[in-house]
Amino acid sequence: MIQRSNDRFVAPAAQSIQAAVHQVIAKASLSNELKVAFVKVVVVLISSILDVLVFFFPQRLIGEASVPPTVAIISIGACIIYMGFLIALRQPSAWRWLPKLQIVIPLFDSLLIALFITNISSVLGDSQPQIITNIAAFCCLLAVSGGIRIRRQASAITTVLALANFAYAAFLFRLNPAIAIFALFTILGTGLMGMLTSDIVRRQGKNEAGRLLMQQFLPANVVEAAFET
Repeated sequence: MIQRSNDRFVAPAAQSIQAAVHQVIAKASLSNELKVAFVKVVVVLISSILDVLVFFFPQRLIGEASVPPTVAIISIGACIIYMGFLIALRQPSAWRWLPKLQIVIPLFDSLLIALFITNISSVLGDSQPQIITNIAAFCCLLAVSGGIRIRRQASAITTVLALANFAYAAFLFRLNPAIAIFALFTILGTGLMGMLTSDIVRRQGKNEAGRLLMQQFLPANVVEAAFET
């Protein structure tokens, strides 16, 4: 009878602690997402300005007679959308629907890179094929970005999207298969590192949140001894 009463008491307490831990991790993930969203807005804003300048002065800046306006239009549109993401992430209840945003944002990142690859291949693909190194860097950044979300699923999504984007670029730029495979493995390794980092951070976040919650009910020395062993 006493055992059953204890079970009824312990189960809700464990559930409340688990819910609190998940909330702490979600808020940490939201904080990371906010910082990255701010960086994206700044970077894409600067990129938009440069793309507009290249459109008006192509000969002076990149040595081309002319460039289509699509690159500048895409950059400006992406900047507006990233600002929208930043505003959405700054809402008080954003952490509640953060998992959905963390699928939508990398999908948009991937779409933006795909549009960039499509446009840049037609503009500089023949005259400056070394632009493929920039594309590989973008794909690596996309792959590793999943780690900031402290969710293994997010890391897996960004890694797959990054690999797909670079495979698309390798096809358009007619990249040597051996070099393409080497770059793909590099992107895959970057994504796996992001996934490993997210697991480590999530585990440490759970431990620290659990420690703080337990200290509300138990002496600090007891909690410290339990975590050390």
